[in-house]
Amino acid sequence: MFGIIFGLGLGALLGISVGPFVFPEITKPKDYRFLDEEADKDDEFEVPQPGTPISNEMRAMLQFAEPWTTSPDYQRMYMINRCIKVLWPTLKEAMVKEVFKQAKAQLHEHVFSKFPFVEELVLGTEGMRQDGALDFSTWIKDKHFDIGDVPLRLGGIKTYNTGEDEVIVETSVLWGSNAKLHVGVFLRFGPFRLYIPIELESVQLKIDARVTLKPLIDVIPFFGGVSISLLKVPHVDFKLSLMRGIDIMALPLIKDGVRMVLKYVLESMLIIPNHLTIPLFPNFGVPPAAKGALNVKLLRVRGIHKGDSVYCEMEVRRGRPVCSNTAVVSGKEAEFNEEFNLIIDDYETQSLKILLYNDDLGWNDTLLSGGELAFGRMEGERMDEKGNIVDGFELANFMKVPMTETLVEVELGRTSSTGLVKSMSKSAASMLRPGSTAISTAGTTLKAGTVILQVMFIPFFQPTFDDEEEERVGGLRRKAAVLPTNRAVNTNVPAKLKGVLTVTLIRCLNLPGEDINSYVRLLVSDDEKDQLQKSTVVFSQASPRWGQKFDFVMVTAGSTLYLNVYKKSSLTSNVLGTINLFSHKKKEEDKDKSLGKLQVPVKDVVRNGYLKDIWTLQDAEKGQIELALSWQTCYISDMEEGM
Repeated sequence: MFGIIFGLGLGALLGISVGPFVFPEITKPKDYRFLDEEADKDDEFEVPQPGTPISNEMRAMLQFAEPWTTSPDYQRMYMINRCIKVLWPTLKEAMVKEVFKQAKAQLHEHVFSKFPFVEELVLGTEGMRQDGALDFSTWIKDKHFDIGDVPLRLGGIKTYNTGEDEVIVETSVLWGSNAKLHVGVFLRFGPFRLYIPIELESVQLKIDARVTLKPLIDVIPFFGGVSISLLKVPHVDFKLSLMRGIDIMALPLIKDGVRMVLKYVLESMLIIPNHLTIPLFPNFGVPPAAKGALNVKLLRVRGIHKGDSVYCEMEVRRGRPVCSNTAVVSGKEAEFNEEFNLIIDDYETQSLKILLYNDDLGWNDTLLSGGELAFGRMEGERMDEKGNIVDGFELANFMKVPMTETLVEVELGRTSSTGLVKSMSKSAASMLRPGSTAISTAGTTLKAGTVILQVMFIPFFQPTFDDEEEERVGGLRRKAAVLPTNRAVNTNVPAKLKGVLTVTLIRCLNLPGEDINSYVRLLVSDDEKDQLQKSTVVFSQASPRWGQKFDFVMVTAGSTLYLNVYKKSSLTSNVLGTINLFSHKKKEEDKDKSLGKLQVPVKDVVRNGYLKDIWTLQDAEKGQIELALSWQTCYISDMEEGM
């Protein structure tokens, strides 16, 4: 028996020692560094004649070729690869530093703290123990951890267009490196220390990946998360030595075993439809569901010191103001009696901002004063769900009694500065801080009137459905980070269902005429009421861009969205800059030329939850309009509806 064991051990040792020299041609690591742009410049290379049979050697090389050479729908990444090549010396240093940083944290948590016999693990000459490596300079003085001077490159790129706010990219990453990665493992067994040197060299890598950037948001880097999937098991080959000159990967069974393990692990983790998801923002940058709506009845403004015809601009969500009609000032007082609904996302960071303007033909409207109605105030401290002490927040009285109308007065303030015009409205509004009641600008703040409002807070709630409960119970089987799912189509939509229709006006294309000053009028109409808003004016562009968002609150699913693109009349055509136009000019479009119309049933948006497309304008010579439409149902309890 001892002879058999000794014979098997000696045979295995000889196999490991002699195998790399016996099978060098059979198991030679794939090296496709020659598949580089330098081959395109080689005049001595003989191009095969069309129709020439492909040799077995060339056919075997196709799996290592860049996708653009075999698939015409891939675009070549020539410029990006040039940039990577120039930046590679700096990039590789940054990558190695990041590997050291992440490895130290992971090894401390999963290896050193659980396996005390692992004395140290060294990458090159860098010890991974956070408490300081022991002195192993005798063993590691000639070691390296260098990913080489051959940069990785992208073998091509292919993109997909979908109806969602996402970018889907497929690309191939190729790296035929001359890396030298030396790893030293030190094990301690009582008085004995075992040193295992591992040398990883000549890494050959080809990864075909799909990258999904989703959802698209309004802040840098303009997407909330990244999802990475592999289209197939990547090709990985390398030279692995446990002793100098002995390549373990040269043995057929070892190489096949590594590939089988790689396939087994990746198929359950990264091979499509599986994916690795990395959120870049909390909740992937998607704002939480709205907490409710604020119903505002603008009754009157009194104590007006300046202005003959005035209107109010109100805003809760930044960049989505609504405006009243123009009212004539009589005895320092203006009557409005108009009703608006505005969405509240967060009580603490949002407030109702009010700006009062003097109407000067719509293009140089003077900002007279401004104020703010806060939804609460900071008061004391409280303990959050995690047991941390945070600042307490006390809701305002009118917020504590939902579905109840409350009469409030908001003091308006103005500064001693003069010449404020409507083009400054956004910057002026941004200067309003929560809790303040006047515009805080340079100069002395003066009281400049009072706005009389009747407000009512309409809270929303999120209903729990059976399928959502089942999803929650089975949540342990889901991954921790999951990209927002695509919206499902809902075929059963009641016409009286109420919600928030958000219209993102992106751009118009190829409008007729030259030097066009254009704006868009948006109207949501049903049997109950109409809601009207207008975009800014974009000057001298046949394909203007806006990027503006408009909220139509508490509209019914049976209503219709009407859009009309107008050419600004010659009265203001010589004015330079961007003009804000809102619904205080109801008849303004009567003197402006219509460039095209569009009609969208809101029920179509409700069915899909989200629509993004380019529509052809109706009643127009030519032109298109690009919109993104989203719907959020406003769930209100029966008790609240009856109050």
